[in-house]
Amino acid sequence: MSLEDGEPVMKNVLGAMAVCMLGAALAGCGGGDGLSTSSEAMWGTLTDLAPGKTATQSSTYPYSNPPPYGAQAIAAIDGNTDGWWPDGSVSHTNYETHPWWQVDLGGSYAIKYVAIWNRSDCCSERLTDFFVFVSDFPFTSSDPLVVKDQPTVHATHVYGTAGYPTAVTVSTYGRYVRIQLAGTNSLHMAEVQVFGTTQTDEAVSNLYRLKTQLSGDCVGVTGSSRNAGTQVQTQSCAIAPGEAHQNLEITAAREIRLYGSMCLDAADGAGNNGDAIILWPCHGGPNQKWELGADGLIRGINGRCITIGGSLQQGSPLVLWDCYGGTQQKWTPEMKYDGACFGACGPGCQPWSVCDAGVHLGCYVHDGDCKVCEQYGDVAKCMACSTAQGFWQYGCVDCNSSGAPECSSLLP
Repeated sequence: MSLEDGEPVMKNVLGAMAVCMLGAALAGCGGGDGLSTSSEAMWGTLTDLAPGKTATQSSTYPYSNPPPYGAQAIAAIDGNTDGWWPDGSVSHTNYETHPWWQVDLGGSYAIKYVAIWNRSDCCSERLTDFFVFVSDFPFTSSDPLVVKDQPTVHATHVYGTAGYPTAVTVSTYGRYVRIQLAGTNSLHMAEVQVFGTTQTDEAVSNLYRLKTQLSGDCVGVTGSSRNAGTQVQTQSCAIAPGEAHQNLEITAAREIRLYGSMCLDAADGAGNNGDAIILWPCHGGPNQKWELGADGLIRGINGRCITIGGSLQQGSPLVLWDCYGGTQQKWTPEMKYDGACFGACGPGCQPWSVCDAGVHLGCYVHDGDCKVCEQYGDVAKCMACSTAQGFWQYGCVDCNSSGAPECSSLLP
């Protein structure tokens, strides 16, 4: 493996992003199991989450498309890794700038890695220099440089050519997975496998806070109230560590959870205009299902939206209302990092000690496998390599890499 196979994009990324070129058995990365040395303990049984889900792409190649799927996006999640174009199991876009393919998993899952199978009959060089994006929320742009800077997107930039397969370790939660070329060409893939688990207590959870685009205030509850029926409201965004009353979790069931077992709930369950948004024990009903769109609206039961009611000031209650797209209905999710940091390094951020040698540049995060700095490429950040795991501590990139000359003196 070389660093040229994949450079983690560390800005706005929760956890380590390591890229491995693997064989069909998905072996040989980190501890030799295709994952990290602690993967079994942290993740349990991994399954491909993509088959049967909804796949889309920026365009579909219109010529000489063999059955059963031709060039359609679904061909990349049909469970068939056959990369021979005439066999009809390869997705294919037009020749265009920044073509993309993506899958909607239908809910947020713990994702360990994404395996990308290239076309094998010819033209494999086209799948070179690409991004792998994972997000709990829809992507808001077709420009990969814009997408990678979305505050909820986990991004990995793979500079090399995809193999059979190339596995990209992400170690995060997400609903949407996108593969996108950095340049201009056709994008074609035999299969995209999204390996993860629904055992959400086994892995790193993504926590968010939701900021209203009206005033910049956050969704929360008063103090530390955990009682069923508590009104959800807007309030000043907390900057101190441990402010659990604003820490929201998005689940595979499309719930928005607070305190782990309480959900944002449209009171009474009828989905009428004016129904209060309250805390209620999670039960999976339709009045606890939410969808945050690329337009910033959070749609719930009967297609109505979470809306700021009352005076629109801090402390205003949230209610359900017909969606009309006003700023009191628009929300921006921000990822919570290490218990103190949101977004760019702001008030309350604390660096992790592995990078704290007078050279730290930003907020630091931790995913249980290794410590990662937000910025990438600083020679001083190479730190020491782990001879046991062969990992470069900064970025969790393999130390045995001729593509990392800045770390050459640190190789074990």
